[in-house]
Amino acid sequence: MRDPAPVTMLAALLATIGRNEAPNTYVKHARDAEALAAIGRRAERLAVRQCNEPMTDAQEARAEKNRAKWEAEAAEILTPYGVDSETITTHGDPRGYCLKWAFPADARGHRPSNSFGGDIWGV
Repeated sequence: MRDPAPVTMLAALLATIGRNEAPNTYVKHARDAEALAAIGRRAERLAVRQCNEPMTDAQEARAEKNRAKWEAEAAEILTPYGVDSETITTHGDPRGYCLKWAFPADARGHRPSNSFGGDIWGV
């Protein structure tokens, strides 16, 4: 049996973290996961473009403005799950996750992670 898609795993994790909510909120968690994946895809497209094409100063300024907007959108989604908005980042390297954040640690100090060598979750 194959592993679930990354967005499905993220939705399950969000449902686990937000389990103290009203029943039948699984649709909200799935929508949150899909929205985060969409933000990650937008950030990845921009990162690929920045790697492959020279950009003018105006284009770079627009790219920074878009990154800030996407980080704010991700913060709005992730804050109810206990994620500190300071841990949410977008970056310009398309070889890895282009949208990253750190979930809060559990009672044992463990943070959910889907990346190597860290406590970071990314899409």
